[in-house]
Amino acid sequence: MSWSRVTALALLCLAGCPGGNEGDLCASVTCAPGRTCVAGECQPDTPSCGGVTCPANALCCGGACTLPTDAGTCPAVPAGCGDGQCTSSESCQSCPADCGACPATCGNSLCDAGENCTSCPADCGACPPLCGDGQCNGTEDCSSCAIDCGACPTVCGDSTCDSAETCESCPADCGQCPTTCGNSQCDSGETCKNCPSDCGACPAVCGDAKCEATEDCNSCPSDCGACPAVCGDSTCDATETCNSCPADCGVCPPTCGDGQCNGTETCLTCSGDCGQCQCQPGQIETTQTGCQPCQQTKRTCEADGSWGSWSGCVDLCTSSQVCYNNQCLACTPGDQQTQTCPCGNQTRTCSSTGAWSNWSSCVLTCSSAYICLSNSRCGKYYTAYSSAGGPDCGKSWNGSYYNYFYCQPGDYCESSSQMKCRTYEQTLPGDIYHAYKSGGGPECGKEWNGSYYVYYYCKGGDYCSSSSSKQCKVTGMACAAIYTSYKSAGGPECGKDWNGSYYVYYYCKGGDYCSSSSSKQCKIATTCPPGTLYHAYKSAGGPECGKDWNGSYYVYYYCKPLDTCQSSASKLCKM
Repeated sequence: MSWSRVTALALLCLAGCPGGNEGDLCASVTCAPGRTCVAGECQPDTPSCGGVTCPANALCCGGACTLPTDAGTCPAVPAGCGDGQCTSSESCQSCPADCGACPATCGNSLCDAGENCTSCPADCGACPPLCGDGQCNGTEDCSSCAIDCGACPTVCGDSTCDSAETCESCPADCGQCPTTCGNSQCDSGETCKNCPSDCGACPAVCGDAKCEATEDCNSCPSDCGACPAVCGDSTCDATETCNSCPADCGVCPPTCGDGQCNGTETCLTCSGDCGQCQCQPGQIETTQTGCQPCQQTKRTCEADGSWGSWSGCVDLCTSSQVCYNNQCLACTPGDQQTQTCPCGNQTRTCSSTGAWSNWSSCVLTCSSAYICLSNSRCGKYYTAYSSAGGPDCGKSWNGSYYNYFYCQPGDYCESSSQMKCRTYEQTLPGDIYHAYKSGGGPECGKEWNGSYYVYYYCKGGDYCSSSSSKQCKVTGMACAAIYTSYKSAGGPECGKDWNGSYYVYYYCKGGDYCSSSSSKQCKIATTCPPGTLYHAYKSAGGPECGKDWNGSYYVYYYCKPLDTCQSSASKLCKM
């Protein structure tokens, strides 16, 4: 910083610096030796060093402004400095006291006496800008110093109408120009009415009693008058009618009696113009022409009195009738029908008129040894006997012990007290019979004889319908019929019981399906179609299909020959 700038800044701060006094600005500033804080900046100490004030980059050392060492201190003073003799080891820089001040040299980084910002800006710094010095520099511009920087260029919108601005070039600063009709500009205040030469002719206005160039009888009849009637312009004018111009006014409504059948006229409303109707609306006409016997086609009269189209041929007979000689009858004459009746059959015959006769009396079909029982089945009752070998059916005391009586295997004990057995001439699936000791099939009841249980069984392949009543049901061979598994069935395992010492196992017949092990229920599969599933069993003789570990070795299961194993895990075979 130059001496003149430091002096000026110091003088300003003595008068009062902005933002506070000198103490406030220098409160947190620490200056190097030989410097003092002035207005917040470290300046060389005053009074001046040897009559001058050192610049900011110099120290006052031995009464002369000297550049500091790298450490920021004054250079070492040679020995003997101050003795009044300038020896060879001393110079104006190291000992100005003996050798005198160094002559001013511009460019030595010291603003020496006799140098200033004008004569040596390199050492003393550039002079602050001064308006009027003929140079536009520093912070000067056209606004702050026009004498150095020149006048600012004209700016439209700065609210000043400068000499280069006019009402035409800058109305914002100079105001609007006065209106002048004929200057080829439609100015504010000018319209098509007061200045058509600038703003153009006013558009035509319908209703101003003037038929102008852009108006005609269609667009403005009030100014130009009504257009003459023109047939075909889609407007029914006052002089047009449905007779003179149906294109605009529409077709005239029909007039009955004018000899023309038109519009809404039909044979029903005007037979004089349209002729007589073919039929009455809703009337139906039928014919068998073109159809098979006992068939017909029909047509219906339309709403306008004309016949509609013929329909296709349809059957006349119901599903319970027959067609005989083109007639729908209940039956064909001479036919006979037979139906069952209790323990027999009865017939009826179709008469010549196609009506069924009454059913004949029931003709019994039971064999000579059988009668018609109360349940309409051919059968017979007989007395149980000791050697029958079937289910228990009564007993008698002979004075020493009981004599037991039995029905034949597969028969039903009708009454134990009467020793009465029942048998059918033909056994049917679903028939009930009593289990017996030698049944050989599934277990179906037991009795305690005082010492041990006596067990009863159904025949192999039948179903135990009630263990408590010892009742079995004939299964038959229908596909998927259910029967109870039994010990000697020889097929897949289907249930087991613990007898206190070991498990007793039950089986289905070979080729059948165990539907429930817990209920010991088997399902017939041998009479079912190909694709039916059944359980593998040990003696099947076909492909292997599953195995079980019995604690000592594996027990293997097989499908029947030519069948396939569907699932080894479930032991399922497929027919």
